[in-house]
Amino acid sequence: MSVRMSACLAAAAVVALAGCAAGPPLRLYTLSEPSVSPIEPLLESGAPVIELERVSLPSYIDTQDILTREGDVVVRSMTGRWVNRLSLLASDFLTDRLALAISRAVVTDRRQPATPDYRITVAISALDITRAGTATLSADWEIVSREAGKCVVRKRIRFTLDGSAATDQDVVRIERMLFDRLADSIVSSLSVFRTNSSCLQPRRVVDELFATSRNDQFHRKDAEQSLFNAELAYVTAQSQLFQSYADLYKAIGGGWVWDAEGLVPNGVATNTVGQ
Repeated sequence: MSVRMSACLAAAAVVALAGCAAGPPLRLYTLSEPSVSPIEPLLESGAPVIELERVSLPSYIDTQDILTREGDVVVRSMTGRWVNRLSLLASDFLTDRLALAISRAVVTDRRQPATPDYRITVAISALDITRAGTATLSADWEIVSREAGKCVVRKRIRFTLDGSAATDQDVVRIERMLFDRLADSIVSSLSVFRTNSSCLQPRRVVDELFATSRNDQFHRKDAEQSLFNAELAYVTAQSQLFQSYADLYKAIGGGWVWDAEGLVPNGVATNTVGQ
């Protein structure tokens, strides 16, 4: 066999092996979903500033690998990866969620030249998703206020969710749910700066930051008023129904009349039996 023929056969074998080894294309994922409204609200000059520092993660998690756990083995996906390091994606995700929840404040994960009104640091100590779909997140966060003598609020949370982890997309979805829960908890903990006398902020910052919360309270009060009106209408209808029963008993006469007298207010029904 000539050298040229051998080279051709070797090249054909390489091409065949490459064709057999080719799998599904690698997909890149991000935590954030497309924004529902691309138009951001206009903020007034002097709006409070909330700075979120880069989220801290265990080193083996803070990669582009999409990881699940099977027993004591950490499994790396061969078909999908994060588009960036997970700590950067988590920081962007939490920033977006905080900005959506507190629309009257400037929420950023970029270092600010001036001291922000609030600085938030988040440290995730555990982020675990099993192949069976049980997901756990443990995190600590700290919120430091610029005013009131550097008031500090520290919180810790641990929660578990159940879902599917059969595909990369399932894993991404359940991790997004975990970070959603974390964002909600951080927003809730900001309320301490209104209720704790040692952490009170200047009135301008408090009013701006919690304007959305006040609007939510107004909506709740409107709903409570509507519920009260509906309950009042129900009681009125029941009263009219009982009055109709009393009138019916009177019309029947006989022994029913005495019972009817007890169902209506004094002076409304008059017993005529025996007259």
